[in-house]
Amino acid sequence: MDEILRLVRPAVLDLTPLDLARTEEYGARIRLDVNENPYPPYPGTPAQQELNRYPERQPRPLLDAFADFYGVPRECLLFTRDVDEAADLLVRSFCVEGRDAILQTRPTVAIYPHVARVQGVGVVEVPLLPSGFQLDPDGVLAMHAANPQTKLLFLCSPNDPTSNLLEREDILRIATELFGTAIIVVDHRFLDYSGAESLATAIPAHPNIVVLRSMSAEYGLAGERFGIAIAHPEVIDLLGRVLAFCPLSRNAIRALTQVMTLLGVLRSAVNIGKVLTERTRVARVLAGSSAVVRVFPSDANFLFVQVRDASGLVDMMTQSGVKIADGSTFPAAPDAVRISIGTPAENNAMLAVLDQYAEERKPRGFGGR
Repeated sequence: MDEILRLVRPAVLDLTPLDLARTEEYGARIRLDVNENPYPPYPGTPAQQELNRYPERQPRPLLDAFADFYGVPRECLLFTRDVDEAADLLVRSFCVEGRDAILQTRPTVAIYPHVARVQGVGVVEVPLLPSGFQLDPDGVLAMHAANPQTKLLFLCSPNDPTSNLLEREDILRIATELFGTAIIVVDHRFLDYSGAESLATAIPAHPNIVVLRSMSAEYGLAGERFGIAIAHPEVIDLLGRVLAFCPLSRNAIRALTQVMTLLGVLRSAVNIGKVLTERTRVARVLAGSSAVVRVFPSDANFLFVQVRDASGLVDMMTQSGVKIADGSTFPAAPDAVRISIGTPAENNAMLAVLDQYAEERKPRGFGGR
Protein backbone atom coordinates (compact mmCIF):
# COMPACT_ATOMS: atom_id res chain seq x y z
CA MET A 1 0.00 0.00 0.00
CA ASP A 2 1.72 3.16 -1.24
CA GLU A 3 0.13 5.41 1.40
CA ILE A 4 1.91 3.38 4.09
CA LEU A 5 5.16 2.59 2.29
CA ARG A 6 5.98 6.21 1.52
CA LEU A 7 6.05 6.93 5.27
CA VAL A 8 8.66 4.25 5.99
CA ARG A 9 12.36 4.95 6.49
CA PRO A 10 14.19 4.03 3.26
CA ALA A 11 16.71 1.96 5.22
CA VAL A 12 13.89 -0.26 6.52
CA LEU A 13 12.46 -0.75 3.05
CA ASP A 14 15.90 -1.95 1.95
CA LEU A 15 16.03 -4.63 4.65
CA THR A 16 15.39 -8.22 3.66
CA PRO A 17 12.43 -9.53 5.68
CA LEU A 18 13.59 -12.07 8.25
CA ASP A 19 11.85 -15.40 8.56
CA LEU A 20 9.37 -14.73 11.36
CA ALA A 21 8.53 -18.42 11.52
CA ARG A 22 11.78 -19.85 12.87
CA THR A 23 9.66 -22.72 13.96
CA GLU A 24 9.58 -26.21 15.31
CA GLU A 25 6.94 -27.36 12.84
CA TYR A 26 9.33 -28.52 10.14
CA GLY A 27 10.20 -31.83 11.79
CA ALA A 28 13.95 -31.30 12.05
CA ARG A 29 15.40 -33.78 14.54
CA ILE A 30 18.96 -32.47 14.40
CA ARG A 31 19.58 -28.71 14.58
CA LEU A 32 22.99 -27.54 13.53
CA ASP A 33 22.01 -24.25 11.91
CA VAL A 34 22.05 -21.48 14.58
CA ASN A 35 25.06 -22.26 16.80
CA GLU A 36 23.15 -23.33 19.90
CA ASN A 37 24.85 -25.15 22.77
CA PRO A 38 23.60 -28.74 22.40
CA TYR A 39 23.57 -29.30 26.19
CA PRO A 40 20.90 -27.95 28.58
CA PRO A 41 22.21 -25.69 31.38
CA TYR A 42 20.93 -27.98 34.15
CA PRO A 43 18.83 -31.15 34.51
CA GLY A 44 15.11 -30.66 34.77
CA THR A 45 11.72 -31.20 33.20
CA PRO A 46 11.39 -31.55 29.41
CA ALA A 47 10.45 -27.86 29.28
CA GLN A 48 13.62 -26.91 31.15
CA GLN A 49 15.66 -29.19 28.91
CA GLU A 50 14.68 -26.94 25.97
CA LEU A 51 16.28 -23.81 27.41
CA ASN A 52 19.43 -24.35 25.35
CA ARG A 53 17.38 -23.97 22.14
CA TYR A 54 16.21 -20.69 20.63
CA PRO A 55 12.43 -20.24 20.73
CA GLU A 56 10.29 -19.45 17.71
CA ARG A 57 10.31 -15.80 16.72
CA GLN A 58 6.51 -15.75 16.37
CA PRO A 59 5.01 -19.02 17.68
CA ARG A 60 2.30 -20.07 15.25
CA PRO A 61 -0.01 -21.73 17.81
CA LEU A 62 0.01 -18.51 19.82
CA LEU A 63 -0.56 -16.39 16.72
CA ASP A 64 -3.59 -18.52 15.91
CA ALA A 65 -4.87 -18.28 19.49
CA PHE A 66 -4.56 -14.49 19.60
CA ALA A 67 -6.02 -14.13 16.10
CA ASP A 68 -9.14 -15.93 17.35
CA PHE A 69 -9.11 -13.98 20.62
CA TYR A 70 -8.91 -10.56 18.95
CA GLY A 71 -10.89 -11.48 15.85
CA VAL A 72 -8.19 -10.49 13.35
CA PRO A 73 -6.17 -12.42 10.74
CA ARG A 74 -2.90 -13.95 11.93
CA GLU A 75 -1.02 -11.80 9.41
CA CYS A 76 -2.13 -8.70 11.35
CA LEU A 77 -0.29 -9.68 14.56
CA LEU A 78 3.26 -9.28 15.79
CA PHE A 79 4.49 -10.34 19.24
CA THR A 80 6.87 -7.95 21.00
CA ARG A 81 8.42 -7.45 24.43
CA ASP A 82 5.44 -5.48 25.66
CA VAL A 83 4.13 -2.18 24.37
CA ASP A 84 7.44 -0.43 24.98
CA GLU A 85 9.24 -2.46 22.32
CA ALA A 86 6.35 -2.04 19.88
CA ALA A 87 6.57 1.75 20.28
CA ASP A 88 10.32 1.57 19.70
CA LEU A 89 9.87 -0.56 16.57
CA LEU A 90 7.41 1.96 15.16
CA VAL A 91 9.76 4.89 15.71
CA ARG A 92 12.70 3.02 14.18
CA SER A 93 10.60 1.90 11.21
CA PHE A 94 8.99 5.21 10.29
CA CYS A 95 11.00 8.14 11.67
CA VAL A 96 14.22 9.56 10.23
CA GLU A 97 16.69 10.94 12.76
CA GLY A 98 16.94 14.72 12.83
CA ARG A 99 14.00 15.21 10.49
CA ASP A 100 10.82 13.47 11.63
CA ALA A 101 8.76 13.75 14.81
CA ILE A 102 6.11 12.00 16.86
CA LEU A 103 3.02 13.60 18.38
CA GLN A 104 1.62 12.70 21.77
CA THR A 105 -1.06 14.04 24.06
CA ARG A 106 -0.22 15.58 27.43
CA PRO A 107 -0.19 13.98 29.91
CA THR A 108 0.48 10.41 28.83
CA VAL A 109 2.94 7.57 29.37
CA ALA A 110 6.64 8.41 29.30
CA ILE A 111 7.82 5.71 26.89
CA TYR A 112 6.77 7.49 23.67
CA PRO A 113 9.08 10.53 23.98
CA HIS A 114 11.81 8.33 25.41
CA VAL A 115 12.04 6.01 22.40
CA ALA A 116 11.73 8.98 20.05
CA ARG A 117 14.56 10.95 21.62
CA VAL A 118 16.82 7.91 21.74
CA GLN A 119 16.44 7.78 17.94
CA GLY A 120 17.01 11.53 17.50
CA VAL A 121 13.35 12.07 16.62
CA GLY A 122 11.42 15.19 17.63
CA VAL A 123 8.43 15.25 19.99
CA VAL A 124 5.44 17.59 19.71
CA GLU A 125 2.58 17.65 22.19
CA VAL A 126 -1.10 18.58 22.24
CA PRO A 127 -2.71 18.90 25.69
CA LEU A 128 -5.82 16.92 26.43
CA LEU A 129 -8.90 19.07 26.90
CA PRO A 130 -9.14 20.20 30.55
CA SER A 131 -12.74 19.05 30.81
CA GLY A 132 -12.82 15.25 30.71
CA PHE A 133 -9.24 14.80 29.46
CA GLN A 134 -10.45 14.10 25.93
CA LEU A 135 -8.62 14.56 22.64
CA ASP A 136 -8.58 17.93 20.95
CA PRO A 137 -8.91 16.73 17.32
CA ASP A 138 -8.67 20.23 15.88
CA GLY A 139 -5.57 20.89 17.96
CA VAL A 140 -3.99 17.61 16.85
CA LEU A 141 -4.67 18.31 13.18
CA ALA A 142 -3.40 21.88 13.49
CA MET A 143 -0.22 20.70 15.20
CA HIS A 144 0.35 18.14 12.45
CA ALA A 145 -0.21 20.79 9.79
CA ALA A 146 2.40 22.97 11.51
CA ASN A 147 4.78 19.99 11.78
CA PRO A 148 4.18 17.95 8.60
CA GLN A 149 7.14 15.67 9.30
CA THR A 150 5.22 14.18 12.24
CA LYS A 151 5.01 10.52 11.21
CA LEU A 152 3.50 8.88 14.32
CA LEU A 153 0.68 9.95 16.63
CA PHE A 154 0.65 8.07 19.95
CA LEU A 155 -2.74 7.94 21.68
CA CYS A 156 -3.12 5.96 24.90
CA SER A 157 -6.74 4.84 25.43
CA PRO A 158 -7.56 4.37 28.28
CA ASN A 159 -5.00 7.04 28.96
CA ASP A 160 -2.34 6.89 31.62
CA PRO A 161 -2.46 8.71 34.03
CA THR A 162 -5.95 10.16 33.51
CA SER A 163 -7.56 6.67 33.28
CA ASN A 164 -10.23 7.57 30.70
CA LEU A 165 -10.99 6.26 27.24
CA LEU A 166 -10.44 8.66 24.37
CA GLU A 167 -13.46 9.13 22.13
CA ARG A 168 -13.40 6.58 19.32
CA GLU A 169 -14.88 8.97 16.78
CA ASP A 170 -12.18 11.56 17.49
CA ILE A 171 -9.47 8.98 16.80
CA LEU A 172 -11.16 7.81 13.60
CA ARG A 173 -11.52 11.39 12.39
CA ILE A 174 -7.80 11.99 12.91
CA ALA A 175 -6.94 8.70 11.18
CA THR A 176 -9.11 9.63 8.20
CA GLU A 177 -7.73 13.15 7.79
CA LEU A 178 -4.10 12.06 8.19
CA PHE A 179 -4.24 8.97 5.98
CA GLY A 180 -1.13 8.92 3.84
CA THR A 181 0.70 11.39 6.08
CA ALA A 182 0.84 9.74 9.53
CA ILE A 183 0.39 6.48 11.42
CA ILE A 184 -2.07 6.60 14.33
CA VAL A 185 -0.83 4.39 17.18
CA VAL A 186 -3.56 3.49 19.68
CA ASP A 187 -2.15 2.09 22.91
CA HIS A 188 -4.85 -0.20 24.34
CA ARG A 189 -2.77 -1.61 27.22
CA PHE A 190 -5.66 -1.13 29.70
CA LEU A 191 -8.61 -1.69 27.36
CA ASP A 192 -10.12 -4.79 28.98
CA TYR A 193 -10.85 -2.80 32.13
CA SER A 194 -13.13 -0.51 30.10
CA GLY A 195 -15.39 -2.98 28.31
CA ALA A 196 -15.03 -0.89 25.14
CA GLU A 197 -14.53 -2.16 21.60
CA SER A 198 -10.97 -2.24 20.33
CA LEU A 199 -9.99 0.06 17.50
CA ALA A 200 -8.44 -3.01 15.88
CA THR A 201 -11.85 -3.49 14.26
CA ALA A 202 -11.29 -0.21 12.39
CA ILE A 203 -7.99 -1.24 10.76
CA PRO A 204 -9.54 -2.65 7.53
CA ALA A 205 -11.12 0.76 6.86
CA HIS A 206 -8.23 2.74 8.37
CA PRO A 207 -4.97 0.92 7.53
CA ASN A 208 -2.92 3.74 9.08
CA ILE A 209 -4.11 2.68 12.56
CA VAL A 210 -1.82 0.47 14.65
CA VAL A 211 -3.22 -0.96 17.90
CA LEU A 212 -0.91 -1.99 20.74
CA ARG A 213 -2.03 -4.53 23.35
CA SER A 214 -0.30 -5.84 26.45
CA MET A 215 -0.71 -8.88 28.67
CA SER A 216 0.94 -7.09 31.61
CA ALA A 217 -1.74 -5.01 33.31
CA GLU A 218 -4.75 -6.99 32.12
CA TYR A 219 -3.63 -10.62 32.33
CA GLY A 220 -1.09 -10.60 35.13
CA LEU A 221 2.03 -11.19 33.02
CA ALA A 222 4.00 -8.02 33.75
CA GLY A 223 6.97 -10.21 34.68
CA GLU A 224 7.08 -11.73 31.18
CA ARG A 225 6.88 -8.43 29.24
CA PHE A 226 4.59 -9.51 26.40
CA GLY A 227 2.95 -7.17 23.91
CA ILE A 228 1.12 -7.42 20.61
CA ALA A 229 1.00 -5.05 17.66
CA ILE A 230 -2.16 -5.30 15.56
CA ALA A 231 -1.92 -3.64 12.16
CA HIS A 232 -2.31 -3.94 8.41
CA PRO A 233 -0.19 -6.88 7.14
CA GLU A 234 2.18 -4.52 5.32
CA VAL A 235 2.87 -2.66 8.57
CA ILE A 236 3.44 -5.97 10.37
CA ASP A 237 5.92 -6.98 7.65
CA LEU A 238 7.84 -3.73 8.11
CA LEU A 239 7.97 -4.03 11.90
CA GLY A 240 9.11 -7.63 11.54
CA ARG A 241 12.16 -6.44 9.61
CA VAL A 242 13.28 -4.42 12.64
CA LEU A 243 12.21 -6.91 15.33
CA ALA A 244 14.81 -8.67 17.46
CA PHE A 245 15.70 -12.24 16.46
CA CYS A 246 13.80 -13.90 19.34
CA PRO A 247 11.70 -11.36 21.25
CA LEU A 248 9.96 -13.95 23.44
CA SER A 249 11.69 -16.28 25.87
CA ARG A 250 10.62 -19.91 26.20
CA ASN A 251 9.28 -19.13 29.69
CA ALA A 252 7.15 -16.32 28.28
CA ILE A 253 5.79 -18.59 25.55
CA ARG A 254 4.84 -21.24 28.12
CA ALA A 255 3.12 -18.67 30.34
CA LEU A 256 1.19 -17.23 27.40
CA THR A 257 0.14 -20.69 26.26
CA GLN A 258 -1.37 -21.28 29.71
CA VAL A 259 -3.15 -17.92 29.76
CA MET A 260 -4.69 -18.54 26.34
CA THR A 261 -6.31 -21.85 27.32
CA LEU A 262 -10.04 -21.70 28.02
CA LEU A 263 -9.36 -22.01 31.75
CA GLY A 264 -6.70 -19.31 31.56
CA VAL A 265 -8.99 -16.87 29.73
CA LEU A 266 -11.79 -17.51 32.24
CA ARG A 267 -9.42 -17.03 35.17
CA SER A 268 -8.19 -13.75 33.70
CA ALA A 269 -11.77 -12.56 33.25
CA VAL A 270 -12.49 -13.35 36.90
CA ASN A 271 -9.39 -11.45 38.01
CA ILE A 272 -10.33 -8.44 35.88
CA GLY A 273 -13.78 -8.55 37.49
CA LYS A 274 -12.20 -8.50 40.95
CA VAL A 275 -10.18 -5.43 40.02
CA LEU A 276 -13.30 -3.67 38.70
CA THR A 277 -15.18 -4.43 41.92
CA GLU A 278 -12.33 -3.03 43.97
CA ARG A 279 -12.06 -0.01 41.67
CA THR A 280 -15.66 0.89 42.45
CA ARG A 281 -15.20 0.39 46.20
CA VAL A 282 -11.93 2.27 46.44
CA ALA A 283 -13.26 5.18 44.36
CA ARG A 284 -16.27 5.46 46.68
CA VAL A 285 -14.11 5.48 49.82
CA LEU A 286 -11.67 7.98 48.33
CA ALA A 287 -14.51 10.30 47.35
CA GLY A 288 -15.61 10.44 50.99
CA SER A 289 -12.20 11.46 52.32
CA SER A 290 -11.55 15.03 53.43
CA ALA A 291 -8.08 14.74 51.85
CA VAL A 292 -9.56 14.17 48.38
CA VAL A 293 -10.83 16.90 46.08
CA ARG A 294 -12.04 14.69 43.23
CA VAL A 295 -11.90 11.12 41.96
CA PHE A 296 -12.00 11.13 38.17
CA PRO A 297 -14.02 8.44 36.33
CA SER A 298 -11.83 5.46 35.43
CA ASP A 299 -11.78 3.03 32.50
CA ALA A 300 -8.53 1.41 33.66
CA ASN A 301 -7.11 -0.52 36.61
CA PHE A 302 -6.12 2.65 38.42
CA LEU A 303 -7.68 5.88 39.66
CA PHE A 304 -6.63 9.45 38.91
CA VAL A 305 -7.32 11.41 42.08
CA GLN A 306 -7.01 15.10 42.85
CA VAL A 307 -5.99 15.62 46.48
CA ARG A 308 -5.20 18.61 48.67
CA ASP A 309 -1.46 18.00 48.86
CA ALA A 310 -0.08 15.40 46.47
CA SER A 311 3.54 15.51 47.56
CA GLY A 312 2.60 15.29 51.24
CA LEU A 313 0.31 12.33 50.64
CA VAL A 314 2.88 10.54 48.49
CA ASP A 315 5.52 11.07 51.17
CA MET A 316 3.32 9.64 53.93
CA MET A 317 2.36 6.67 51.77
CA THR A 318 6.02 5.98 51.03
CA GLN A 319 6.97 6.20 54.70
CA SER A 320 4.19 3.68 55.42
CA GLY A 321 5.40 1.24 52.78
CA VAL A 322 2.74 2.09 50.18
CA LYS A 323 3.71 3.35 46.72
CA ILE A 324 1.40 5.59 44.71
CA ALA A 325 2.33 7.79 41.75
CA ASP A 326 2.64 11.56 42.03
CA GLY A 327 0.89 13.27 39.12
CA SER A 328 0.94 16.79 40.53
CA THR A 329 2.72 18.32 37.52
CA PHE A 330 -0.43 18.18 35.35
CA PRO A 331 -1.84 21.76 35.20
CA ALA A 332 -5.46 20.69 34.57
CA ALA A 333 -5.50 18.66 37.81
CA PRO A 334 -2.96 20.10 40.25
CA ASP A 335 -2.07 17.90 43.20
CA ALA A 336 -3.18 14.70 41.48
CA VAL A 337 -2.04 11.17 42.26
CA ARG A 338 -2.45 7.91 40.40
CA ILE A 339 -3.45 4.93 42.54
CA SER A 340 -3.32 1.42 41.09
CA ILE A 341 -6.00 -1.02 42.22
CA GLY A 342 -4.45 -3.87 44.20
CA THR A 343 -5.90 -6.71 46.24
CA PRO A 344 -8.50 -5.81 48.89
CA ALA A 345 -5.83 -6.08 51.59
CA GLU A 346 -3.45 -3.81 49.67
CA ASN A 347 -6.20 -1.29 48.99
CA ASN A 348 -7.25 -1.30 52.65
CA ALA A 349 -3.67 -0.60 53.71
CA MET A 350 -3.54 2.37 51.34
CA LEU A 351 -6.90 3.68 52.58
CA ALA A 352 -5.75 3.38 56.19
CA VAL A 353 -2.77 5.63 55.44
CA LEU A 354 -5.11 8.05 53.67
CA ASP A 355 -7.34 8.15 56.78
CA GLN A 356 -4.31 8.90 58.94
CA TYR A 357 -3.20 11.61 56.53
CA ALA A 358 -6.66 13.22 56.51
CA GLU A 359 -6.94 13.05 60.31
CA GLU A 360 -3.59 14.75 60.84
CA ARG A 361 -4.62 17.62 58.57
CA LYS A 362 -8.06 18.29 60.01
CA PRO A 363 -8.44 21.88 61.17
CA ARG A 364 -8.30 22.09 64.98
CA GLY A 365 -10.44 24.27 67.17
CA PHE A 366 -9.27 26.92 69.68
CA GLY A 367 -6.59 25.55 71.94
CA GLY A 368 -5.87 22.69 69.54
CA ARG A 369 -9.17 20.93 70.33
